[in-house]
Amino acid sequence: AYCCNLINSKIPALVWKKPTHDYPYITNEKELHYVTNISDATVISFKYFILEEQIRIRIRYRGDAEGFLSLSLDKSEENYFLSIKKTADWIYSDELVINYTGVTNLFFEYKGRGSFDFHEILFC
Repeated sequence: AYCCNLINSKIPALVWKKPTHDYPYITNEKELHYVTNISDATVISFKYFILEEQIRIRIRYRGDAEGFLSLSLDKSEENYFLSIKKTADWIYSDELVINYTGVTNLFFEYKGRGSFDFHEILFC
């Protein structure tokens, strides 16, 4: 879960050590790296993906959250949505079908209550 951008109104300009506040950051449990404390209005982006026509993706997550992740691509006006549900264990989201051809970034924005952890994107 190494993202290129992690944006939230609570994040300070520079973070050099493990945060003590309630904002998103990258952490790990042994070999498992993930983004934690994702709350409403957090944007997570990943670069660069070559997509060809129709692809299917899922994300792996856990947390005490209820809402949705909006997924947008660089040059597409279409948004895609993944439901986020409360779960104590790591689970995969429902499959999302994307129709896009080209090189793009993936922008995920969370809208909802609570917070959750984001581990990986699975291309099906």
